[in-house]
Amino acid sequence: MFPKKNNACISPHLLSLLNNLETSLTVSIAELVPKNDFLTVSWMIQAMHTLCETHKSVMTLMTTDVDIPVSDMEESSIDMYMDITSKLLELCNGFTSELYRLTHVNLLLKVALSNPEEFSLSHIDRWRQHMASKNPSIENWGEVLSSLTESLNDHYQSLYKNVKKKQTAKEKVFLRALYGVKVKTLLIFSVFVAAFNHSSKNLLCLTIPEEMEEVPWAQAFMELQNMINREIKNSFSTDTLAAIRDLKAVEFGLEKLHAVV
Repeated sequence: MFPKKNNACISPHLLSLLNNLETSLTVSIAELVPKNDFLTVSWMIQAMHTLCETHKSVMTLMTTDVDIPVSDMEESSIDMYMDITSKLLELCNGFTSELYRLTHVNLLLKVALSNPEEFSLSHIDRWRQHMASKNPSIENWGEVLSSLTESLNDHYQSLYKNVKKKQTAKEKVFLRALYGVKVKTLLIFSVFVAAFNHSSKNLLCLTIPEEMEEVPWAQAFMELQNMINREIKNSFSTDTLAAIRDLKAVEFGLEKLHAVV
């Protein structure tokens, strides 16, 4: 599954490291297959936790193994990873901002509900107005996702099409491992963007290149992506203010309360 032209010999040790990472990646992807908890806060926490563990694994591969020092890596490969992480950090900051906004909105509602005698329809209307408003940071999330998707194609070109450039064994292993990490990351982040933005506009539908169809995680990824995209589109077909199921529960509860206040 590696291109054969101009490639250095890949040692058994390197292949073992790659196999361990890709096996772990396959398991972590399979564990995210939706059951009855998709698009809940708990599922999103699980997804982010497993993503952090996956990125730790690829960082270990890149920096801490004494047999494959980072000095063996091409500067362009390291720059590629740093560019990815900077864009992911931008999205994470946006997610944090939106979570803070939602927490603040629901805290106001909780305070209002703690005093039944003073509670009125205006509190429900205010909650709806806050939920319907948009966080300014959301506006560029689609652009960042698009940029990351384009970098995935560049990554593929570096791994399989750039045969004129000789790559070290470590660089080949790192690029292949990082490709799987990027695919998983893009899927999870596109789900987060869709959930917070309550729109499937930027929901990704990634394809696995023919050269990588036999990697251990490919089938698990496609099954997860197909199921997730179907669940999200079904979720957004209802006329609600929220996409995250925990917030939907609050919204449905307020509708019932609205009828009796």
